Amino acid sequence: MDITPAAHAAFFARVRTNGPTMPHLNTPCHIFGASPNHRRTTFRGRVAAHWALAFDGQVVGSGLVVRHRCDNPECVRLDHLSIGTYSENTCDLVERGASLAELFMAKWHAENPPP
Repeated sequence: MDITPAAHAAFFARVRTNGPTMPHLNTPCHIFGASPNHRRTTFRGRVAAHWALAFDGQVVGSGLVVRHRCDNPECVRLDHLSIGTYSENTCDLVERGASLAELFMAKWHAENPPP
């Protein structure tokens, strides 16, 4: 990952800080994407949340996933993100009442990370 001031500026120029506020949080999501109708969750070929954490000096290592406290995969707000295992992420989803389809998608994404 190219963690340079230019990459930082390009990334955060695409972040909207007026995203939804989830019922269990008191702060709005910061959404990575060009506009509310055209969202992208990748930046320069990597998951946007991985970039947000990398700019903060954190690395999502092999076998780990980004956990979203807000359950919003487009969110890049640092206090909504943490690094953990697939099992921890699944427990988060179950605790918040995720559907079977959401659990399946979380498992698929954990097993098929972007290059």
